[in-house]
Amino acid sequence: MISRLPAGTIIFTSREDHELLFYLANAAQRARLHDGLPQSRAINQLIHTLAATGHPDTPESTCRETEEAMGMAEVIGTNEAARLLGISPRQARRLAPRLDAHKVGGTYAIPATAINEHLKGKKEC
Repeated sequence: MISRLPAGTIIFTSREDHELLFYLANAAQRARLHDGLPQSRAINQLIHTLAATGHPDTPESTCRETEEAMGMAEVIGTNEAARLLGISPRQARRLAPRLDAHKVGGTYAIPATAINEHLKGKKEC
């Protein structure tokens, strides 16, 4: 007998299937956050549904994190960062990962706040 299920219905045949999907959903959300993307509402809903307690393992993003992920916060390229820091563009590219920069289309997008914090740290030493 074949029966139709409502859209969005998931049937688990074992506990391992449930745990695997929960793990993969959490991994996908963490990857989005690591890549500077905003959290996916669909993935969050899936995580909430799968979580035994009804709470996800990934934290809810703050407005600031969401703004930065969506490119609303001010970001600068490595050439501008180099000029501000008084270093070469090559040195700026090497420093970028330590300044929470994200690669966008092969170039680094460095948060302006990270540059300011780096400059403050250099002056205090």
